[in-house]
Parts: sequence; structure tokens; C-alpha cells
Amino acid sequence: MKFKRLILGSFLIAVLILLFYNYALNEVYYTNSNLNELFYNYQDNQIFVSGIVTDTYPDGFEVSVYKEGNNSVYHVKTPFKSDLGSTIYVLGTLNFPNIIISTKFISVK
Repeated sequence: MKFKRLILGSFLIAVLILLFYNYALNEVYYTNSNLNELFYNYQDNQIFVSGIVTDTYPDGFEVSVYKEGNNSVYHVKTPFKSDLGSTIYVLGTLNFPNIIISTKFISVK
């Protein structure tokens, strides 16, 4: 009788662990699906950058991007506002000099 309870208890714990694992994988996929859309679904004339918002303007904001030892600053033109210090992912068209006309962006506070 104890052996049957042990087997049943082990089975129920294994099912519970699998359910939690499945839930965690679905949640991670859902939260990263918007970023995946930005990473992979853009055309050749567009640029994708991510960085920290360092200043705000009436026509957008400034993003400081650190990539491979270089620090670049882009002025992102968009009607949407973002808070100082927010991490931002921007997809848009690059204009000279370092101006991005935003198509899509995600702000993470």
C-alpha cells in the first residue's frame, strides 16, 4: 500500500513540475515575442538599436547606445514619449546625422 502511494505521489509531483515548466516557457515566449518581431521583421533601409534614454525633446528623445566598445547617441523622432533612464528598443529609418525616424519601439522601465 505504501509503495502505491509513493508511486502516485511521485507521478503527481512530476506532472506538477511539467505544468510549471510549460507555463514558464509560454510566459517567456510571450514576453519576448514583441522583441523578436523587432529583431527579425525589418527591411534593409531600416535600423534597429537598443539603449538608454538620456534626454527628451518635444519631437522625441535621445538614446545612448553602447555596442562593441563604442558609445553612440541617436535622436529618435517619434510622437510617443519615454521616461529618462528607460531601456528602449527602436526600429526606424536612419537619417543623417544619427537621427532615427521611429517606426516601432518598445520601452522597458
